[in-house]
Amino acid sequence: MPRHPQEQGRIENLVGYMRRNYFVPVPQVNSFEELNCMLLERLRADDGRPVAGKEISIGEAWAQEKGKLLVLPRLPYRCCITNPVKANHLSLINFDGNRYSIPVEYGISRLMVHAYVWRVEIACGDRVIATHQRCYEKGQDILNIDHYLPLLLQRPGAFPYAKPVRQWKMPDVYREFLTALSQPVNGGGVPEFLRVMAMGRTYGPENLEEAMRQALSENIVDAERVRQLVSRGSYPVTVSATQESQYQAKVILPDLCQFDQLRLVTAAGGVSNE
Repeated sequence: MPRHPQEQGRIENLVGYMRRNYFVPVPQVNSFEELNCMLLERLRADDGRPVAGKEISIGEAWAQEKGKLLVLPRLPYRCCITNPVKANHLSLINFDGNRYSIPVEYGISRLMVHAYVWRVEIACGDRVIATHQRCYEKGQDILNIDHYLPLLLQRPGAFPYAKPVRQWKMPDVYREFLTALSQPVNGGGVPEFLRVMAMGRTYGPENLEEAMRQALSENIVDAERVRQLVSRGSYPVTVSATQESQYQAKVILPDLCQFDQLRLVTAAGGVSNE
């Protein structure tokens, strides 16, 4: 930001310079990460250009100015839109004309939405309980099937018809595992499949998928075998946002030495009232 009014024009001129020299013609890139890398290379190459009206380069001027800058804050600034939100009866929060799902366990909690350029985070206190890719269309429901697992476990018959399931892009290993469970020889079907999916909340989806692949290769397709594989494997146990609240309570243990003091007082004939 300019410190003096006369600096405003200089900043606008620099914006025009960057637009003409860095964005004309329009860069052809496959992602914003590639665009940022390209811009960084061009900015570094521009360090050798002399500063207007001075006998030093941009890189040299930056080296002189760097020592006068303020220290960065301990916590980075959130480059996002932050608003308080409330979930409806479908465990959806509204933001910018779209609805994003949250875990059903947080349906009555006080929530905050942090909307970045490409993602939307929903937080309860200091915990991020849901992350979605930001949608720039209108009237869309962006759902995560994991958020509705507790309800599906209670009503597995709703699995084929639930909107989160119909919107879910099921990975191949999940589809293959569900197909195997649906065979008469296994007989587990959807309820067994949902119990397997619930393990992803503890061990993580990547570890769960690896265990499912191994169970399929062994031709032992059931929830108990998957549980054995993920529990004995060298997988780091992760605590999901829905489980983390279980570990927030701090139990203060009693000081048992106080009972010894009471015993000594009793043996001495009681406590004096004086």
